[in-house]
Amino acid sequence: MHDPGCRAVALYSSRGARTGVEILGELDLDSGRGIRGKLREALTRSARGLDLDLSGLEFCDCAGLSVLMDLRQQAALQGKTVVVRAVSPMVDRLLAIVGARELFAPAAEPNHPASAGFAAAPAVEASPSAALSRSRTHMTWMPQPSCGAAID
Repeated sequence: MHDPGCRAVALYSSRGARTGVEILGELDLDSGRGIRGKLREALTRSARGLDLDLSGLEFCDCAGLSVLMDLRQQAALQGKTVVVRAVSPMVDRLLAIVGARELFAPAAEPNHPASAGFAAAPAVEASPSAALSRSRTHMTWMPQPSCGAAID
């Protein structure tokens, strides 16, 4: 069940040797504390690494970026990768400004549905109806919500 006090929700799904993770909401200092451990657990459980879908991330500050960079560092220590497969326009801009896009870009992976880069979700108007009707790049995952929930 989603914790109403948690501003970021991570949905996990196993995709063979990799684990898909869709992060929704706002990733900042407080919410980062709530999902950092579960992201690390998902990384450890995966054979080759994590595929992130950040297209539902509406806000990410430097503390949220720190969560992602830490996850990437942990992956490198385990001989794995963290690849961003989709981003919101805001996260795309943040990664571009800090020069981190390339750090999360997919390498050539045989037998994996990788794109040449990650897809940015289209910019949307700030109205609630526009937010509901926006299209995001979705991966075919069977998500499980968590703000610290167990990974199956």
